[in-house]
Amino acid sequence: MCGEKTVRPVTGVCRASHLPVSGYEIHVGDTRGPDCIRPMFEIAGREEGAASVNGRIAGTYLHGMFASDRFRTDWLGRASLSTFNSYDYAASVESALAALADHVESAVDVDALLGAARTVAGASAAV
Repeated sequence: MCGEKTVRPVTGVCRASHLPVSGYEIHVGDTRGPDCIRPMFEIAGREEGAASVNGRIAGTYLHGMFASDRFRTDWLGRASLSTFNSYDYAASVESALAALADHVESAVDVDALLGAARTVAGASAAV
């Protein structure tokens, strides 16, 4: 661990499948070692991640890569875990957000909250 914390959105390509990936690179420091000669990804022209010789252990600073249904399905298939192939990440996020919105709407007077926000915004604009 050294230096400043890196937090940035990135896109790249999986070295094993050549599929596009995206997510957030989050880390403090740098990883070094013999397994870095087998990177998981190429991101912005540089190698990222590392994998063991047999490919059964891998590591990366890329968070959120499994949000891509195509990449996740391929990765799980290569790991012989294809039981999750029908999972639709975007649909599950939309479903969770809709359920959360319904719950908030049932527990909070949304019209009063919006009215209060408009009043505060109007007062701020007048200043």
